[in-house]
Amino acid sequence: MAKLGYPQAAARAYKQAGIGPRDIQIAELYDAYPVFALIALDGLKLCGGERAGTFVAAGETSPGGSMPMTTNGGMLSQGHTGVGGGVAVLVEAFRQLMGKAGPRQVENLVNAAETASGGTWMDSHVTILSGEH
Repeated sequence: MAKLGYPQAAARAYKQAGIGPRDIQIAELYDAYPVFALIALDGLKLCGGERAGTFVAAGETSPGGSMPMTTNGGMLSQGHTGVGGGVAVLVEAFRQLMGKAGPRQVENLVNAAETASGGTWMDSHVTILSGEH
């Protein structure tokens, strides 16, 4: 089986979830290096047609922006603990969807996208999560 990058993994995840990029309200992205978040935003098509750098520079991924991103601060803020770093963004996605993210809480969430990659880009994964009951 061929290895998948974010665009291919995202297409599969969206298809399996039955939704698309326009249905996502928050992006919890693996960010072992700053460029990883930009690659993921582009690969998941979460920038409304813009390139990720322009989208981020415009404040769209900040609190109150159109696509809040990695609301726990990610590994760039809390440190990278190996596998724990990737799991931390998944846990944050669950906290957000359950309404239990405290002062980081993004209101009115329904769907979240979460990503991670392993090694030196040996693999990529995309998970689409929903808080719908």
